[in-house]
Amino acid sequence: MENSFYDAPVKGHSIAGIIKHGFRLMFHNKHILIKHSLLTSVLFAVIFMLLTITCSLALSHPSGLLYAIVAAGILFILGGLVETGFYANHVEMLSLHLHQGSMQMPRLRFVHFNKKAYWRTFKGILFVVILTLIPCVLFAAFAYWRDLFNIGFDGTLPHIATRFSEHPISSFLGVLVWGILQLLLVPLYFILMKYMLEPGMSLWKCITGNLRISTEKYGKIFSVILIDSLILLCISIILLLPNAIIWIAKVEYMRGCLISDPVDFPGYIDWLQPLLALICGWCLLVSRLVILYTGYYLYGSIEHSRQEQIA
Repeated sequence: MENSFYDAPVKGHSIAGIIKHGFRLMFHNKHILIKHSLLTSVLFAVIFMLLTITCSLALSHPSGLLYAIVAAGILFILGGLVETGFYANHVEMLSLHLHQGSMQMPRLRFVHFNKKAYWRTFKGILFVVILTLIPCVLFAAFAYWRDLFNIGFDGTLPHIATRFSEHPISSFLGVLVWGILQLLLVPLYFILMKYMLEPGMSLWKCITGNLRISTEKYGKIFSVILIDSLILLCISIILLLPNAIIWIAKVEYMRGCLISDPVDFPGYIDWLQPLLALICGWCLLVSRLVILYTGYYLYGSIEHSRQEQIA
């Protein structure tokens, strides 16, 4: 992005301005961004395709469910590491934009890896993921204690029977507490962006030094997260709809086999599903850049407020 298109991030942007400038920066630099993160995005798409194939094989051959779970776990971890590299590439580009007003690197290569940027991105994302999982673990423990879930097998396929309707008060309280704990983590959005964009600051110093202003701007941060989530939800539904249709067809086919009355199952589905998974995996990963680029302008807007307070 040349300087003529440069929109200063450290500026008092409104919520609408944050979303608009985030999308503008992303689309004006799409050719640079795709080339700079081509390797990580393609690797993620391949892993997503392999994960889809693994789940499909587990559905077709329930006897190998344990092996499928192990393979899916390994692929899930690899996918997370590759996805972190994808974000690290874009954090590096945003850092250039922040300090130089341009995202054009001197040597733009298809294969690029910055160890420092990756490590900071990995630490920041891992910290947020761990904190996000804590409410989920607490809710799972509470659900197990109150026997809200009953997981069993019908001999061939696993089934999950929920008993929320039998324990409405416990279920409501569990979901309410889980939601409140998740909402308490909203200020981490700004803190994570600041930590990744300012390499001279430690994670703990970034948290303690910015928690107050991040809490003060809670409404702005929450609004941006809500809008981003709605945008990503719509994109994900559209992208995953073809895959969902194939999965429904396969489940119906397996159900028909169990009662010796299989439905018609086109042969091309076996190669169409991995192909769709490859395309969807790449598109889903790229669409998540919405969170990163709007977060970049959210960071700039809050930093502008901080500078005004100091002045």
